[in-house]
Amino acid sequence: MALVVLTKNNFLRLALHSVYDELNLREDTCVIDTESFNALIDILYEIYSRDLVSCRRILLVGDDIGSKILFPLNVISLDSPLTVLKNQMHTGYRLKAVLERIYECRRLVALTDSERLFAQYYSSRNSIKNIARRIGLSEKTVYQQTASAAAKLNLRSGKEFLLFLDREFSNNLGR
Repeated sequence: MALVVLTKNNFLRLALHSVYDELNLREDTCVIDTESFNALIDILYEIYSRDLVSCRRILLVGDDIGSKILFPLNVISLDSPLTVLKNQMHTGYRLKAVLERIYECRRLVALTDSERLFAQYYSSRNSIKNIARRIGLSEKTVYQQTASAAAKLNLRSGKEFLLFLDREFSNNLGR
């Protein structure tokens, strides 16, 4: 297997193969470009459909919402110096750790019950106004909850949290 690069960016694929060869690495490694995937579920699909369970190390690169959510796994920014990438190529994470983090994020385990309930309603294509009415809170409180939930997932704003919910749990992105 050697090196598998899951990306739509051909330049990144070539660069990663070059670095891998230059470092003379021999362990099976998979590099996942989070920006090439619309949602975490898409990453899971690629891992299982390509049968990457034998990979010894997984590296994550990217600068998008997915990379922010997976941040505890030291996602390498595409703006990072090459030395950072080279250092990470020697370590990486076990597939189990990556899968656990993705499943945690998709189950929204870091959120309160109230925040998860909001996410469920929002993912069912309800507007913020309808959700607020349904759970008996003001719209302002609901927006504050989205900001709080965003922070727990390492996102910068409630808007990023809503985008994450759209991408991860909705079939239609247009509301």
